[in-house]
Amino acid sequence: MGVLRNSPKASPRKNSTTLQHLFDLEAKNSNGTKIYSPKGSNQCIFQSEYEEILYIISHCCCIFTFTDPSESPSEQDLKRLKLFQILSFMKKLKKPLPEEVIHPLVSMLSANLFRPLPPSAKQIVFCELPEDEDLVTTPSPAWPHLQVAYDILLRLVLNIDPKILRGYVDEPFLVNLLSLFQSEDPRERDILKNVYHRIYSKLTFYRAFMRKSMNDVFLHYAFESEKHSGIGELLEIWGSIINGFTVPLKEEHKLFLMRVLIPLHKPKGMQLYHRQLAYCVNQFVQKEPMLGGTVVRGILKYWPATNCQKEVLLVGELEELVENIDPDHYRKLALPICTQISRCLNSLNSQVAERALYVWNNEHFVKMASSMMEEVFPVVVEYVEKNLKWHWSTNVKQLTETVKTMIEEMDPNLYDKCLEEIAHKEYLAGQEDIKRKENWERLELAAAKNHQFFQPQKSIRIKIDKVTNTGVTMSIVSGFPKQFKGLVCPRNYEPPSGIQRCNEVKFSDYSAVQLDTRRNPRGRIQYVPAKRSCDKHVLYVGRGHYQLSHEDDLPQEPFWLSFIEDVIRALKSLFVFLVEQPSQLKYIEWPGFQSTLRTAMLTLVLVALLIVALSSIDSVLCYVLALLLRRTP
Repeated sequence: MGVLRNSPKASPRKNSTTLQHLFDLEAKNSNGTKIYSPKGSNQCIFQSEYEEILYIISHCCCIFTFTDPSESPSEQDLKRLKLFQILSFMKKLKKPLPEEVIHPLVSMLSANLFRPLPPSAKQIVFCELPEDEDLVTTPSPAWPHLQVAYDILLRLVLNIDPKILRGYVDEPFLVNLLSLFQSEDPRERDILKNVYHRIYSKLTFYRAFMRKSMNDVFLHYAFESEKHSGIGELLEIWGSIINGFTVPLKEEHKLFLMRVLIPLHKPKGMQLYHRQLAYCVNQFVQKEPMLGGTVVRGILKYWPATNCQKEVLLVGELEELVENIDPDHYRKLALPICTQISRCLNSLNSQVAERALYVWNNEHFVKMASSMMEEVFPVVVEYVEKNLKWHWSTNVKQLTETVKTMIEEMDPNLYDKCLEEIAHKEYLAGQEDIKRKENWERLELAAAKNHQFFQPQKSIRIKIDKVTNTGVTMSIVSGFPKQFKGLVCPRNYEPPSGIQRCNEVKFSDYSAVQLDTRRNPRGRIQYVPAKRSCDKHVLYVGRGHYQLSHEDDLPQEPFWLSFIEDVIRALKSLFVFLVEQPSQLKYIEWPGFQSTLRTAMLTLVLVALLIVALSSIDSVLCYVLALLLRRTP
C-alpha cells in the first residue's frame, strides 16, 4: 500500500480563525518568538490556556528529513522539545480536549508520521536468516521525533471520546497508518502495533474496515510481492482479535482462516513471522477443533520442497496442532500427517530428520498413529528402515533406533509383517529392473541387426590431389568417416583381405567428383573391380556402399555385358533379402482368435449387404428394361 500523503486530513469541522492567524504568522516569523492573537479580537474562540499549545502545535508542523545537511540541529532539538511539551500537556490533561485543538493536533501528527518510506537497502536471503529475527534492522533517522509523535497519538486515542475522535481519525487516516507497518525500523513497528491495536479496541465502528485492510495486506504479501516488514506485528494484532472471537465462529472468520492465514505458510520468508502465525492458527483450532483437518491439509499443501528451516518450523506446528485436534478426526488425519513426518525422517538435512524423530515423543501424536495402526505402520516402518540403511548422520541413526524400538513394542507381529511386505516390494522392484534391462538389450540387438535396412544414402565429395605412375592420391572434402581421410589407389596394389583388387585409373579431369553411397547388406569392406572402360569404381566400407563416378576418355564396355552384371547383382540382392526374411517373422504380431473372428464376421456382414444391394439394383434394372420393352411397338 502506498502512503497517501494528502489523504490523512481531519474531517471538516469548525475552522478556527485564531489558528489560521497563528499559522500565517508562523510562516512569516520563524525566529522562535511567541506569537499570540491580538487582544480584543472578536474572532478569538480559545481561552488563553490553549493559545500556547496551539502555537507549539503549529511550530511542530515543520518537517525535517534528517538527511539534508542544510538542516539546523538546533532547530531539530527545539522541535523535539516542543513535541515533549505537547506530550506532557496530553498526560496532564484532566478535562476533555476541545475540538478546536484536536483538529490541528491530528493535522500535525499526520504531517509528521505519514511520510514516504525509503526502499529496502538490502536483499534478505530468508533461507540463511539466523534464529533471532530482529538482527536485520534499519533504524529510522527521524526516530527521536517519531517516537514522541506516536506517544502523542496514543494519548490522543486514549483520552478523547470515540464519538469525537471518529471525525478526525477516519478511514484514510487508518489506511496511511497501516502502510507505516512497512517500516524496517522494529521500534516504529512495535509502537505502531500498540497504537493500531488501541484504535481497534476504542473505535468499534471501524473494526470491520481495519480487519479488511489488514487482510488486503496479507493477501498482497502472500500472492504478489512477498515483501513486507510488518507481517509479524499485524499477526500479533490478529492474535488478540481472534482470542476475543465468540464460539461458534462466524463464517467470515472461518474464511479468513482458510483464505488468508493458511496461504501465509507459502512465502519463503515465513520464518520471520511463523511464531505469530502459528499462534493465530492454534487459536482457531482451540476454539473449534473441527477446523484442525482444514488447517492440516492446508499446511501439507504448502509444504516446502527445498527450504529446510521452513520444514523444521512446520513439523513443530503440526505437532502443536495434533494436541488441539478433535480426537474424532484422528482416523482421518493420521495417515497424511504420519506420511509427511515419515518423509521428513529421510531428509538429508539432519535438523529436519531429528525434529521429525522427536515428534514420536509426543503422547498425542503416538495416540493418533495408534488409531490407524494398520494404515500408518507400513509407511512409518519403510522410512525407518531406509534411515537405518542409508542416512549419513550417526545421531539421526541413533534416534531412529529408539523410534524403531518404540514402534516395534507397540505391535511386534505387525512390524514383522511390514518388513516382509517391504522385502517383497524390493524383490518385485529388482525383477522389474532386470526385465527392463533385458527388454532394452533385445531392442538394441534388433536395432543393430536391422540397421542395414535403414541406412540412409550418403553423398561424399572427394578431391584428387595427385596422379603419378604408381597411383592416385585423393582427399575427402566432406561426408566420409575420419579414418578414411586421404585415399591412395596404386596401380599395382595388393589390397588387404576383403578387397579384391584396385585397377589402373586414369582421370581426364582432376576437379572434385561425386561419391554416391548405397547400402551393403553384408556390412563388409570390399572394393569392386572397375569396369573395363574404367568409368566406374565401387567401394564398400563398413555397411555403406560408396560408388565413385567420373567421365573417362577410355572406350565404354558393351551394353549387354553391363546389363548382365546388373541383372546378376539385382538377383543376388534379392536372394540375400529373401534369405533374411524368415528371421524377421518373429517380429510379426499375428492376430488372435477373437480378432480373427470379429474380422470374419464383419466380412460376412459386408458381403451379405453387398449381395442384397446388387440384387436390388438388378431387380430394378430388370423392371425398368421390361417396362421399356412393353412400350416399344
